[in-house]
Amino acid sequence: MPATKAIAACVAWTKRTQNAGVLLAVSAWVWFALVSLWGLFAMHTKGHLGGGLVTNAMIGENCFRWDTLYPSWNFYTSDKPPQSAWMCSHPYGIYWLGGLMATLFGNRDFAVPLPAIVMSILTPPFLYLALKDRWGTVAAAAASWGFACLPITMA
Repeated sequence: MPATKAIAACVAWTKRTQNAGVLLAVSAWVWFALVSLWGLFAMHTKGHLGGGLVTNAMIGENCFRWDTLYPSWNFYTSDKPPQSAWMCSHPYGIYWLGGLMATLFGNRDFAVPLPAIVMSILTPPFLYLALKDRWGTVAAAAASWGFACLPITMA
């Protein structure tokens, strides 16, 4: 009988820690979503994350406006940008996503950071799901919280 009680206690402990891990992971996700969405509709400021993001969206918008694979400078012109204006400095995905959002939603303040915010919000649950089988629910939740509380990820 004592072995049965010990097994029952271990099973109960495991369920409690799993439930706690899930609760911690969900709270990390909700916290990070709120922090990420803060300022979504704010005016973009200077710097790489402000004006630089807007410029990337405008460069990417030319892909959709002129039906080209290459993002290009010379935005808001009546003529298709020449080949000399094509961009090759970053992976094209950042231009295409920004341009797609600007094409879908127009030149709105929220359209520019939306792809980055969505991808950021999805990171804590992806971390949790990727790590829970290997490390357990509590450790995976701790990794999610670790990511959600880094100042650079919240910026």
